[in-house]
Amino acid sequence: MIPIYICEDDIKQLEVIAAVIKNRIMIENLDSYVHVATSDPVELLQAASERTSSFGIYFLDIELKDSNLDGIMIGKRVRDLDPLGKIIYVTSHTDLSMSILKNNIEPTDYIIKED
Repeated sequence: MIPIYICEDDIKQLEVIAAVIKNRIMIENLDSYVHVATSDPVELLQAASERTSSFGIYFLDIELKDSNLDGIMIGKRVRDLDPLGKIIYVTSHTDLSMSILKNNIEPTDYIIKED
């Protein structure tokens, strides 16, 4: 099974993202599960470092208000821990997409949050 990791600092948005992903897994009968859904990037990175699968799927917010780490730094660390991992940014910051590309994070997708 493929683990999914979610990091979003807004608790309501975290719940919505996790619920949408869990529903999609169930509806499509995917071989995956939400392993971590957190607002704490350290918790996500710890879980990613203990991963036993060949790769994971990571949904990351770019701007995390109460953290020393932003989504770009988290993406770089995830890429080091899980070179085959699929990183998907879920953010309202369309202007930061070039920063992600410049840092060689190689995201799988970039989903824009809407109101």
